[in-house]
Amino acid sequence: MKNIVFLFLIFLCCNKKSVTLSENKKVVLDTIVVSFLDVPKDFLYPLKSGGTIENSKFDVQYFSDNEVFNLKLNEEKSIKKIPNKEDYIEIVHSYNAFDEISILVKKGDSVNINYIDKTPNFKIINKEVRKHDLDYDFLVRKFIFKSKYPYFIQSKNNPIFYIDDLSILSRKDFNIEALKKNIYLNAVKELSKERIFLDSIYKNNEFSLVNYNYYKQRNYYNLLHINLKNEIENEVIDYKINDSLVKYKFYRHYIYDYIIKNNRIKEIAVSDGSILDSKAAFDSVMKSTSFGEKTKKFLLYTFLEEIINNFSK
Repeated sequence: MKNIVFLFLIFLCCNKKSVTLSENKKVVLDTIVVSFLDVPKDFLYPLKSGGTIENSKFDVQYFSDNEVFNLKLNEEKSIKKIPNKEDYIEIVHSYNAFDEISILVKKGDSVNINYIDKTPNFKIINKEVRKHDLDYDFLVRKFIFKSKYPYFIQSKNNPIFYIDDLSILSRKDFNIEALKKNIYLNAVKELSKERIFLDSIYKNNEFSLVNYNYYKQRNYYNLLHINLKNEIENEVIDYKINDSLVKYKFYRHYIYDYIIKNNRIKEIAVSDGSILDSKAAFDSVMKSTSFGEKTKKFLLYTFLEEIINNFSK
């Protein structure tokens, strides 16, 4: 009888250990480990005027568990463990102040990010990847987006931000509308060339299917976004709302601007200038039946956060 009890206790201990190992393995598989190595002292970039400019709101951004996380990096080596329920997570790295580089990292992967002259270099250390899965954004900037800042980024924002020599603004022949139109047309051409470039890399087996689909979708929404910002009519909205894409920044930024444009959300005057009427934007999303659950949740949270921040000033 004693032997039976002893064997039963051994079984319980072994079984408990097995459960613990299984749980630990699950934690590892549901976590992405990002190591930042050789981080620069700062992310200041020189301007032709003699001044400098820094990455705006973040150095690194990712979206996990329905929340956007913005990281500002320091010189010390740091390791970030990112819990993630999705199969893949998008890591966006600020680059050259106004530009951005993004990669996909699979759940359970470990990625090293080291820096050469403030330029991030990505490496997955736990497995082999296709030739251009991690350096695509640098490749496309070398062969397609040859200006200092890709035209599609300039076209979504105020073009004056991207002028190094501000003295041209005082020239008699300077025309802001002509500049915007020129930037938009160049952006459309670049995005068209990028689609061909993407297909070529994928056909040469230098790209995984997951990454090909990701950058293809990003290209599509970048085109929709510049059309929206330049008041060029897009196709029906139903084709553009996709809850599965909320985890990607290109989709979140597009759908945010869509709300503002489509609902004619205005700016309201405040003591030190003007701010977006985030309450009106919040109300319009609440009333809408066009959005999926994830998209609606993201928009409501974003506009609510803006309302709180505006009232706290």
